Amino acid sequence: MIRFSTFFLSILIQSHASALKLCASKMHIVSATISITYCNPSNSTAMQTLNSLT
Repeated sequence: MIRFSTFFLSILIQSHASALKLCASKMHIVSATISITYCNPSNSTAMQTLNSLT
């Protein structure tokens, strides 16, 4: 049963790999934007980028 669920999970991950990559890259952009905003609060461009993503 554990082997089957692991096999099913691997298929699921492979089929949704592009979606996961897109999500990961988006989260990376958000975290980078938050870092920029935190380091430089007066950076309105970073805030606009963050608002457009969320």
